[in-house]
Amino acid sequence: MASHVICQFRLSLPPEQVWDALKDVEGVAHCFPGVMSVEALNERACKGVVQVRLGPMQLEFAGQFLYTDLDDVHRCASADAQGQDRSGRGRAESKILLRVRQEGTGSVTTVEAKTELSGTVAQFGRAKSVIQAVAETLIGSFAKNLEAKLAPVPVAELPRAAANRTATANHAPVGGLGLACRALMQWLRGMFSRA
Repeated sequence: MASHVICQFRLSLPPEQVWDALKDVEGVAHCFPGVMSVEALNERACKGVVQVRLGPMQLEFAGQFLYTDLDDVHRCASADAQGQDRSGRGRAESKILLRVRQEGTGSVTTVEAKTELSGTVAQFGRAKSVIQAVAETLIGSFAKNLEAKLAPVPVAELPRAAANRTATANHAPVGGLGLACRALMQWLRGMFSRA
């Protein structure tokens, strides 16, 4: 089952700073919600495990992320991502485009992903509005984590801030009741808007 989603996130940080952070594949991977482990393979690639909860089902996707193209002049990138559920319940493969541009004194980043789902997980992607809602939730959480990671910290607070950032690593599974409710509301809005 194929899906195509486009999401944006806005940060108060300048585009150059956001772009430099996004190019650090291992560092930025820790901002993604549900990440359990990350290991750099080289400057453009990493592998890891992401935990996702969909209703009663908890999945652990082990996979890789690779930047296939990085354009520093236009601050855009192409990437491939793939993951396999460790229990064999499904697989996901994505082609991703990232673009970072100036907006006022901050920046806006556009994430476009074409994803192919197979196995049991594909049944959750039948409603495109659900996939879009899930993507927006994940990207929203990622954006908050990225801005917190890049936010300047007063010198007096550096030791405490470092300890807090370590303690609040994103090991909680993606999903849960909030994500399911948001996806359901998006689906219902889509149904009523077509009525």
